[in-house]
Amino acid sequence: RPARQRLSFWPGLDRTPATFGVESTGTAALLGGDAATNAAILRAVLAGEKGPRRDIVLVNAAAAIRAGDDASDWKSAMERARASIDSGAARQKLEALIHFTNPKAA
Repeated sequence: RPARQRLSFWPGLDRTPATFGVESTGTAALLGGDAATNAAILRAVLAGEKGPRRDIVLVNAAAAIRAGDDASDWKSAMERARASIDSGAARQKLEALIHFTNPKAA
């Protein structure tokens, strides 16, 4: 049975992985670790690594895009999220944030 998530900013609407065009997965495939491990996971996803971790990043980004009224439906929100990663724009934003918050780390 697919996981269901109730999104509070769309009351009464259940979403499943299929809503976003991704496969259902267990939590073990999404687990991170310490800060260095999590940073490496994020960098890998933003570098284009495919899999469940990328899927959950895309779903979260799509929800943010929809919440900001920047997409009229889930499909277009997912396309925008995917384009942000695939174009390198998301990775560039991460690098800019790192440089801004800790210039020595960049």
